[in-house]
Amino acid sequence: MLSQLAFLLLFLFCSSLSFAEVLTDEEQIYIRNNPTVLLGGGEGFAPLIYQNAEGELVGYDRDVADLIEKETGLEIHFVLGNWNKIQHEVKQGRLDGMSAISSSRAREDSFSFTSPYFSSQPVVVVSRANPKNIQELEDLHQKVAAVQLGNIAMERMTKSLGDIEIVYFEHPDQVLKAVAENTVDFAVKGESLHFVASRLGLEQHITTKFVLDQRLRLNFAFGKNNEVLTTIFNKAIENIGQFKLRQIKEHWFHTVERQVIELSQSEKEYLYQKKSLSFCVHPNWYPFESIETEQVGGMTSDFISHFQNVLGLPFEVYPTQTWGESLSSVAEGLCDILPMAMQTPSRSRHLSFTAPYIKLALVLATREDVQFIDSLEDLKGKSIGIFNNTAYSELLKERDLEINLIQVNDVEHGLKLVSKGVLFGMIDALPAINHYLQTTSFNDLKISGRFDEKWQLSLATSKGNTELFNILNKLVKTIDNDLNKRVLNKYISVRHESYLDTYIIYRVIAGALLVIAFFIWRDRKIKKESQLIKGLYQELRSKDEKLQQVNKELELLSYTDTLTGIGNRRMLDIALLTQFSRCKNEGVTSAVVLFDIDYFKLINDTFGHQVGDEFLIDLTQTVEKNIRHIDIFGRWGGEEFLLILPNCTLQQAMDMTERLRTVIESTNFKSVGKRTVSFGIAKLSASSGINFTLRKADNALYEAKERGRNCVSVSLSVENESA
Repeated sequence: MLSQLAFLLLFLFCSSLSFAEVLTDEEQIYIRNNPTVLLGGGEGFAPLIYQNAEGELVGYDRDVADLIEKETGLEIHFVLGNWNKIQHEVKQGRLDGMSAISSSRAREDSFSFTSPYFSSQPVVVVSRANPKNIQELEDLHQKVAAVQLGNIAMERMTKSLGDIEIVYFEHPDQVLKAVAENTVDFAVKGESLHFVASRLGLEQHITTKFVLDQRLRLNFAFGKNNEVLTTIFNKAIENIGQFKLRQIKEHWFHTVERQVIELSQSEKEYLYQKKSLSFCVHPNWYPFESIETEQVGGMTSDFISHFQNVLGLPFEVYPTQTWGESLSSVAEGLCDILPMAMQTPSRSRHLSFTAPYIKLALVLATREDVQFIDSLEDLKGKSIGIFNNTAYSELLKERDLEINLIQVNDVEHGLKLVSKGVLFGMIDALPAINHYLQTTSFNDLKISGRFDEKWQLSLATSKGNTELFNILNKLVKTIDNDLNKRVLNKYISVRHESYLDTYIIYRVIAGALLVIAFFIWRDRKIKKESQLIKGLYQELRSKDEKLQQVNKELELLSYTDTLTGIGNRRMLDIALLTQFSRCKNEGVTSAVVLFDIDYFKLINDTFGHQVGDEFLIDLTQTVEKNIRHIDIFGRWGGEEFLLILPNCTLQQAMDMTERLRTVIESTNFKSVGKRTVSFGIAKLSASSGINFTLRKADNALYEAKERGRNCVSVSLSVENESA
């Protein structure tokens, strides 16, 4: 008994030393010399931090601060005030730091940020009446949104939604009231929405419509000269762990986007011990999944975000070089999950699969001169490309269809071989084939086959990992039709290609009718011959219907902005993918220029929206006249535009952009007179991903505005930024 008690005391003693041991001597001395920390918080930030009826400061931030106090021995006090004034007080050193602030490139010049301690997925909120009938993302086009003045994170998210007019309010309460009273059309709000709405008595006057595929991350921030306190808080947050932070979050917030699943005690303990879950992906199977500059892309990124929200646990990618390596990594327990895997007999020996949550058509891409094929049996004796190590490379071999299956490195490689005539066709899932038909120069290829077989994708984990397998089965059930549709539409939207050669079909039908007339004229064997032709017609009609079904799936998309006539966001997305591919494959260097009109809202307020639209048209025409013929120009959203400058160094991009800025500044526009534009430039290269490059350009544009507008700012950052 004494020995057990001694062991327990030793364990408790060692546990109490665990955090102190991770602190450096400098950090421990700092805590002894500066035991009190004074943090600022914004008024109206409930339930992050606010004053209750008893006059006490309470909320999520206060509870997190209590845990940090226990870890570090510090004594943390809060002061509430105007958000802009709080930031100024920290800059001046009158406050040590502040809570609930999002990091940005501009702010990093003034503050030292911890890692995020709070993460939220914002929603679009409208009035209960919803007079503009906002139901989905596309409905936000040319609508009016409310944003709190100084809330950079919400301002950026709102601007990223497209052509949005923003009305600014001093206090977050005013934002919700404006929505409820239909003063504005919508607002982007975080998980504090229901808490604040309840306190203001607005719950019956507003409603949420949909969740955005973005995240709001909040940090503690300290004065730039207080890096020691930043590292102390960082270590404390890491030691507290996501599980405890999630428990505090569930206490204070009504998580609007999170579905709750019932976990057994053993499943909860499993997740508590894990702290995070690792996942492996196919490194090169876009738009399903891919790894680009150590970031996961494609549909998997959206589903992983959903899983994180449901479990409240971080998911971390385990990098691999090939799909085969990903499969073996999960089977051997090096990695926890495969987010998109199809069950096969050989895989089932080492992996456990949930029910499929995605089912997509298996299709065939061939050259243009091939007629439609609706059965795999029709491929007998033909050389067909198939992605190495994928499920159907195994399943089709087992069926012994006498197809000459050729393993290829990736879909693009297979399509190149088809284009050159080496292969008859390439088989894969519909989104993967169409991605490359859209973004590459395979103008001589088309989808000419759609089969009854489906690509059925599940979550998978190693055989015998019962707790995790049970959790994954519960996760799959949280994926409803709306989520599936939203994710699939995001990545499968494709240009319309009419693969139905109706001219040939009707020539065949016309020929058949002539044959009928001939036989009627010759010997009147009407019954026999009409039955023959009827069968032919029915067969052609069946193929016609299947082809129309394919065309229906490949919906017509517009690539042109309806107002200005230049490229729209979708065109720019495809152009960025193409240019990034050239950077990777050909080693070229390009640049991205993001710019918007200075004080454009003032133009609309002064002259009206019609004049504002005329000015946008005039401006785009001026830009088009002053860029190279190889440059790609489009409307990014609202008054923001994007220029892609191929084969261009950063210095050349700076020179060209400065010339363009000077031209615009000196132009007397017929509708609004002389106006100015601010520019942000970032380098696009093989070592920088598209999203990272766009963030750099956006940060540079923000710096240009901070410097007084009507100038060019360049991002020289070479390391990745956190979201």
